[in-house]
Amino acid sequence: MPFRVTSRPWMPVVLVPAAFTLVWWALADGAWASWVVGVPAVAVASVLTLRPVQARGAFSLRGAIGFGGFFVSRSVVAGVDVARRVLDPRLPIEPGFLQYRSCLPPGQPAAVLFTVALNLLPGTICVGWTGDVVLVHALVRSPSVHDDLRALELRVARMLRHRDAAGVGAP
Repeated sequence: MPFRVTSRPWMPVVLVPAAFTLVWWALADGAWASWVVGVPAVAVASVLTLRPVQARGAFSLRGAIGFGGFFVSRSVVAGVDVARRVLDPRLPIEPGFLQYRSCLPPGQPAAVLFTVALNLLPGTICVGWTGDVVLVHALVRSPSVHDDLRALELRVARMLRHRDAAGVGAP
């Protein structure tokens, strides 16, 4: 259900995530360990609620399952990698910025979800988006970071049936 325009446009942006957070907290009985899944779930639910998909039927359940599996697996793998790099002085930590050319239009639901998911993955954070270029800070600058960003973008595009992401969005 769309929100009606009020004199306080910031209110839904605060209240919707707060409501989803409270629901998750209640369902998880306040367990801190549940937030590994809870934070992405609250973020996705908030984005999808606040930024309705533009066309009816522009959501793929198969794409959402693929996105969820990819996100959870990459979160675990990246989290273990970050922990290993911090704990083992022989493993390189080469923080820096990289530019990623995105096929998703800035400000659209797919781009917002891509950015939220990118920020939740260990070792990466979006620090800016200009035109079609996303500026990412990564713990390690390597070609694998670009590959991971591309894989994430493709899964977001499939889930939201976004056709412009190199033609991989679901038809």
